[in-house]
Amino acid sequence: MAVLIDPDHEGDFAREELFAAWGGLFEAQAEHRPVVMVVEDAQRADPALLDFVEYLVSAAYDRAMLVVTLSRPELLEQRPAWGAGLRNFSSLHLGRLTGGDITQLLAVLAPGLTKAVMARVARRADGVPLYAVEIARMLEGGNAGRRAASSDDLLPTSLHALIAARIDGLGDVERSLLMSAAVLGRRFTTAALAAVGEVNPEDSGRSVEVLLRQEMLTRDRDVRTGAAGQLAFQEQLVRDVAYRTLARAERQRRHLRAADYLESLNDEELVEVLGDHLLKAFQADPAHPQAAAIAERARPALVRAARRARALHAPDRALEHLNDALIMVVDDGERAAILEDAAAAAQAAGSFDAAERDLRSLVQLRTTLGDRAGAARASARLAGLFLVTQRNDAALGEVEVALVGLGDAGSDDAAGVELAGQLARAHLTRGDMPKAAEWAERALDSATRLDLPAVATDALITRGAARVQMGEEGAGLDDLNEAIARCSANGMLGQELRARNNVAWLLAPDDPRRTLDAARDGYEVARQKKVQDWATQLASVAVVAAIDTGEWDWALATIKDLQPAPMSQAHRIDIAATHTILRSLRGAPSPGRPLRELGHLPADLDPQVHALTEYAQAWVAFSGGRYRAATDLGRQAAEKAVGLNRHAALVLAARSALWARDARSLASLLALLRAESVSGRATAFGLRTLEAGAAALAGEARAKAHYRGAIAGWEELDLPLPLLLTLAERKTFLRGAETVGGNERAALLAERLGAKGLKRLVGS
Repeated sequence: MAVLIDPDHEGDFAREELFAAWGGLFEAQAEHRPVVMVVEDAQRADPALLDFVEYLVSAAYDRAMLVVTLSRPELLEQRPAWGAGLRNFSSLHLGRLTGGDITQLLAVLAPGLTKAVMARVARRADGVPLYAVEIARMLEGGNAGRRAASSDDLLPTSLHALIAARIDGLGDVERSLLMSAAVLGRRFTTAALAAVGEVNPEDSGRSVEVLLRQEMLTRDRDVRTGAAGQLAFQEQLVRDVAYRTLARAERQRRHLRAADYLESLNDEELVEVLGDHLLKAFQADPAHPQAAAIAERARPALVRAARRARALHAPDRALEHLNDALIMVVDDGERAAILEDAAAAAQAAGSFDAAERDLRSLVQLRTTLGDRAGAARASARLAGLFLVTQRNDAALGEVEVALVGLGDAGSDDAAGVELAGQLARAHLTRGDMPKAAEWAERALDSATRLDLPAVATDALITRGAARVQMGEEGAGLDDLNEAIARCSANGMLGQELRARNNVAWLLAPDDPRRTLDAARDGYEVARQKKVQDWATQLASVAVVAAIDTGEWDWALATIKDLQPAPMSQAHRIDIAATHTILRSLRGAPSPGRPLRELGHLPADLDPQVHALTEYAQAWVAFSGGRYRAATDLGRQAAEKAVGLNRHAALVLAARSALWARDARSLASLLALLRAESVSGRATAFGLRTLEAGAAALAGEARAKAHYRGAIAGWEELDLPLPLLLTLAERKTFLRGAETVGGNERAALLAERLGAKGLKRLVGS
């Protein structure tokens, strides 16, 4: 906590530790009384502060806390999506002031102005308060300002012109220092200003005081001592106008001086700023004779800046640095290395199209260079991207082609082992568990022998998931828990999230509530650490689990949060399908709208994604009382799906056949369900519920016992939706006095869930 007032010790802790500590402080305060945090001039905040504000709002969404950020529009230049994806976010854009407001402002700032001059200034200000403020500052600047105010013709016609006029009115030394300050950015130290301006810090002091008096610059306060610390521009617009005033050659020289100064400090925390100055020096005049030499300095700095940004969980910033470096690259070998980093950053940021483009370029470039192993490694990464975005057939094809290209050397080569691991994952997602386990075992053995810990851990995750689904639950969970421990110890966050995703999904046949908790926790970690690919995947698992657990409000709020976030098309379809199911259960008008809004689905979409859309449409039909259509749609979904998704589709099809009183279809679907390998308490109680319905349709006495067992099971697992459906089915298909209490309970459950879409079932 002391880092808040003594930043010198900030480097002793990981950023997530600091955020958790600071967030914990405010959350603890909010337990006792409401907390309001106000961040003024947020456009001047450094990226870390903005990251913390987003973290706090996400982490403390259920606390009595209000966070207010006041900012000029420049904030959106740094963070175009500021507030997107945050719960309970509202924005208020302030419009222009009235002429009367401007006059009132001038009366306070420059009380000596005549009414006629005030009227002229108010007319020129056109509702922009900063114009009035700058006029007042200009008037304080001396005779030139007063002469301008005395004549309408001499008043600057725009705010930019007004600021440019104020800058032109400065002395030579002050104007030069202001230009150097504009090169340095929003805030800077006096030492940096002296270095860029090539003046002695003591000699620049008087000129800095002039700029402070004229309110072009201001001083930030050191929170530890209260003394003046860094300098900053009073208004961002002043900096913008000053920067544009610089000629290209002079701009380049001053950026290079800033880079030289930063390099002299030998502080790796400043590498992003260093890379930015070198980039801007290059961009100032790419045709300059020194441009190639500047690029040679800039590229390594930008790559280091990207790696630091990734370490700080800012993949979008890392991608920006790497794309800047790629603009300057001429050597194919160096370009290949940067492309590899750029693809990883793009995937983590959720820019899947950019990641695929970079990886395809990388495969082609490595092939052109004759680097078979490098091309194979790039193909493995491309296959991994396809798997994350649920393009399982494409992943399998990519790996198989790459393995053929690599030849016999694959098993003893790092790239070949990585390919084997991705092949195992492809078989896993396609539902071929024996092949998944076989290839995972091969990859694990080779990766361990070649000392490739990341590849070995990934293979261990795949083997664990395959083992669980083949019935070796204990051994499989041991694999996954060991993988999580390895990831945690070695900082492999992406793989740890993959392992946690698998654990959450594998828990679903037994206990959907544990699935929800595990996936929701993983989603929050992934979102806070900006691992967008796994954040989306874990969220999609969590919102599906929330259907049975009855946490529909949370699921709908999360879906709303996800809508502006970058994600693959498959995930967008997945989430739209869940949204459709929830809307149908809630009885919303046009429940299928989320899927319709996606438009025509591509022909090459993975069959399992198509299955999700048909499963959602089956729920719409079921809630609407079109039970035969729901049965057919559920069957179609089951034919394309694998694992638990296939089981869920068969259950819905069978339930629909029951409500259609189609005993023959119900019997055939029950036979398919009994043959499924998916096992757990939730799936067992689901089968028992349907068997109870079949027995009730046939008038068999055992129906009562089956219903009692199913209801007890749903109560044990605390799953409101299956319980509600079971109570409704017992009331409908097993008439008798013992169902009276159950009728009232079903109605109360439906009311608590807001399940208006099931009113037909509960009320019939």
